Amino acid sequence: MKFYGITVLLALAVFAHGLPTSAKTKRSISDNLVSLVKDFQEVMKTGDEDAGIPVLDPFEADSVDLSIDETSVTLDGKLTNLNVVGLSNFSIDTLTFSLIGIRFTFDFTWPSITFNTGYSIDGTVSSDIEVYGSGNATGKITNLSVSGTAALSVRNSYLYIRSLSSEIGLEDVEFNITGIWNDDDVSKLIGDVVGDIAPVLVEDYQDEITTFVNELVTEYANDYLGTMTLSDLIGLLG
Repeated sequence: MKFYGITVLLALAVFAHGLPTSAKTKRSISDNLVSLVKDFQEVMKTGDEDAGIPVLDPFEADSVDLSIDETSVTLDGKLTNLNVVGLSNFSIDTLTFSLIGIRFTFDFTWPSITFNTGYSIDGTVSSDIEVYGSGNATGKITNLSVSGTAALSVRNSYLYIRSLSSEIGLEDVEFNITGIWNDDDVSKLIGDVVGDIAPVLVEDYQDEITTFVNELVTEYANDYLGTMTLSDLIGLLG
């Protein structure tokens, strides 16, 4: 979910980069916003030390802790040597801004995102089925779509997200894993099953996924917006 949170945040995070004045005076606010995001796609590949933005494509992390504590799933684990490629390679299907309601509408599509990582997990599923193991996992996500609307408001002169709605879709997932229950034959079966049902699960559990992600993204996005006034925003996009 962390990567999905980053992608929904793109339309807000790019404000810090701005546009040349000459470009702003000849284009609509929405056109300028699209240009900002396209610029940020390039920044994702190179990073921006001055702005404190690391390289995001490929996204690499030495270690990521996992922790799930839900009614049907309890799981602790860790990802190691995580590598995700393709986060910057998305199409901007819709990206608009309206001063009425201070509202952004967005629709992005990632044709291909690939990942590989080491992992270790220990937990239970359905309260009594033990799940454990360690090994490697690789995969490919095809045509990930993220769309939604973010509405802003002003509090104490500064902007914050008043509401965020989003929707996610997947066309196809390929998934391979080793080491589940320390059994590679079982691991292959699980990888095949996950690849087959992932798009269906995203559709069936859309509300749960987007509720969690919207809360996470709102928290991160407000860190960016908490020092920005409406005049600052209009100055960047107008």
